[in-house]
Amino acid sequence: MDPSEIHAVKVEEAQRLCQSLHEAIAAIEAMRDHAAEAYRVENGKPWSATSGSRTSRTLTASQIDARDYLAARAAEDGIELALNNAVAEAVADIFVRQR
Repeated sequence: MDPSEIHAVKVEEAQRLCQSLHEAIAAIEAMRDHAAEAYRVENGKPWSATSGSRTSRTLTASQIDARDYLAARAAEDGIELALNNAVAEAVADIFVRQR
């Protein structure tokens, strides 16, 4: 077998494993949702999962890029704000000394 065929087989195996894991996650989420509905019917109040237990299946690459961009922009704005504050303080000191 040539190396490209070996890599193709490995990629196919990884894809099958990934698909089966996605199916397992979907099954567990369906069971969780069913149990939550049964809890609501029995107790009259909704069951809520602890923070962070729901997976984000709808997060796209564009959303991840946008989140990273906004985080970088916020960090950059923080640096600019700190520089602006330093400049403002220096100008205020000069102004006070000249009076």
